[in-house]
Amino acid sequence: SALVALVTATVETSAVTVTGDADLTVSAIDAAVKTLTSTAFTGDLTATLNSATAVTVNTGAGADAITGGSTVADSINLGAGNDTLNIAHLNLTSVDTIAGGTGTDTLAMSNASTVVDADFTLVTAVEKLSYGTDNITLTLGAASLAAGIATITDGTGNSTITVGAGHTGALAI
Repeated sequence: SALVALVTATVETSAVTVTGDADLTVSAIDAAVKTLTSTAFTGDLTATLNSATAVTVNTGAGADAITGGSTVADSINLGAGNDTLNIAHLNLTSVDTIAGGTGTDTLAMSNASTVVDADFTLVTAVEKLSYGTDNITLTLGAASLAAGIATITDGTGNSTITVGAGHTGALAI
């Protein structure tokens, strides 16, 4: 199933709950939505958030792909499954809580990025970082190690990757 847009302006809701088991794609979720919950949803959820303020996302058992996040303290729990969080570099900060959950989870940078180790301060159970065709300057250390980052998928853009002394675990690039 697919929705081009989920507009909530006339009902003035800030929370959306998804249930069921059929895969669902929501191309654009209204900026008024601050909470997206799909913990009881077993299909694959693909959703794009448009909020400029803090969002809370809790996904279920599917292989979910969430795009978005704001420039303030977001709380994103990717639940079970092999999930992907697509996020712009300015939306990944040390005050964002991102929990990958079970499965192999990916943090995908959606634009040219400078990512420092402190950006991973509240990230847990996210095993992969990718950045596609974009340029990246990436510094890894103790926080990225604690976040679970073990694989960097290098894209076609220019990349500068610094692995600091604090990132002592195995790292595949």
